Amino acid sequence: NGMNPSFFSDSFRFTNINLKKRAHYTDARSGCPAYYLAYMIAGHAKIVSDSKTLYIKEGDVFYIPKGLSYQSYWYSNGDNLNWLSFGFDHLSTSENTNFTLQIIPCPESVVAKIKILPTVGTLVTCKTLSQFYDIMADILPYMQTSSIDKGEQIVNKEKKYITEHPECS
Repeated sequence: NGMNPSFFSDSFRFTNINLKKRAHYTDARSGCPAYYLAYMIAGHAKIVSDSKTLYIKEGDVFYIPKGLSYQSYWYSNGDNLNWLSFGFDHLSTSENTNFTLQIIPCPESVVAKIKILPTVGTLVTCKTLSQFYDIMADILPYMQTSSIDKGEQIVNKEKKYITEHPECS
């Protein structure tokens, strides 16, 4: 097919996270490695960043921006903790908009598309990407933007790094 499959596997992480435990913790204080669109199937979660705490429940579609410093706490409603996670490295919009950590109030028709999007690990295909970007096109109008521009985000990240690593020059 002439396409480099490693581009897809390196740039996209589509997984169905299904944990047979009551709780899970993620420490991403060093910064989220990718952008994430996700859908909570079973359980609930709390994502805590410096500026916001997000409470996620079953049926919520949510977004985590790349580079965000956060901690997340995931809890089952029984013995099953399950969510769809769509990680991607690049998000280009015509306005170069910055989107904030959020629950996205999108229509049920978009949620239905998310539920059937293949979560195939590293085997992301052109067809899967087409479906994913169709979903993103539907979701973007419902997403909240950040009031901080990218330059300010970079400066804030650098200040945080310098504070945490006083030995650096």
